[in-house]
Amino acid sequence: MPSIRGIYAVLFSSCSLPDQASCYPFSLIVKYILSSMSVKTGHYWTSDNPVCGMLRLMFFLDYIRLHKKNKIMGTFNGKHFTGPVGPVIFRKRKGKQVVCAKPLPGTMKQTENTKKASGTFGMASLMVKHIKEGYGEEIMGYHDGTLHNRLMTSINPVLSQCRDLSTMSYTFGVNSFKRLHGLNFNVESPLHKYLGFDPGIMLEGNSLRVEFPSANAKRNIKFIRNSNACHLTMSLLLFNLKDGKRLNEPLNQTIILAKKEQEQLGGQEFTFTVPDGCLCLLSIFLKYYDYQHLLNNPAMSPGAICFAQLVPGDFMGEDLNVWRGMGQKFS
Repeated sequence: MPSIRGIYAVLFSSCSLPDQASCYPFSLIVKYILSSMSVKTGHYWTSDNPVCGMLRLMFFLDYIRLHKKNKIMGTFNGKHFTGPVGPVIFRKRKGKQVVCAKPLPGTMKQTENTKKASGTFGMASLMVKHIKEGYGEEIMGYHDGTLHNRLMTSINPVLSQCRDLSTMSYTFGVNSFKRLHGLNFNVESPLHKYLGFDPGIMLEGNSLRVEFPSANAKRNIKFIRNSNACHLTMSLLLFNLKDGKRLNEPLNQTIILAKKEQEQLGGQEFTFTVPDGCLCLLSIFLKYYDYQHLLNNPAMSPGAICFAQLVPGDFMGEDLNVWRGMGQKFS
């Protein structure tokens, strides 16, 4: 059985390798082939070349044999390689195998502002994490797969606009986070489709008041099939961004609406006391029950952020609620 290196001279004869190519380390042969085909960072070499299929297979097998102790991140699905292997990166593009050279260290240049902006992205991701964790018990894991990206799309621009890149400090206004208003936790079951109306939410000093319209509010709530009760929960999550803290558990107020009773919600008012200097995220969640059985599921679990506003002033720490650190300060 011929050796792997004995096959190289035949395999790569069409690539104009130098003499004694079969005696060279495989990595040098690959380097020579790629350079002869003008493969540089950002330029792709597709499987249209007849040598490509054998090259990627021989490269992968030889790399494993010669570098057993090195960590290999590439994977093979039976037809295509994907991921980095040695000095190149394998990709699948339009059903074809594509390989490109890895960017060399130091070749990806970033401006100072770009580096600072990447830090803002990390802060936005941190805040998204705490919103999802804070509302975890109400969301119950029944959010759609796009929730994280939709929250990032709303929060990252806010942090970018409110951050002074020269001092890297944040300055938030009362309505800086208004982009979050109306964001559904599950786009498959938007809250307005089931609630049917917008409650009146007003912040007056340190009092956050939620009012439901009198008249026909109850009739506008949609009850799903087999449900006989709906638990409407108003959930307030507070963030002390300056000190990098959030309320450990949201403040909840729940009203149980029976399907056969028509006038339970109309005209009712609910009040929350909020401290100065805090971002208030008030969300409403609907949970449907068939007596004791929860009917919500991944495709049907209405909930949305209905109010997002910063209370003017500075947080004084006089509140008795339990706070937890977020890991970073937004100051």
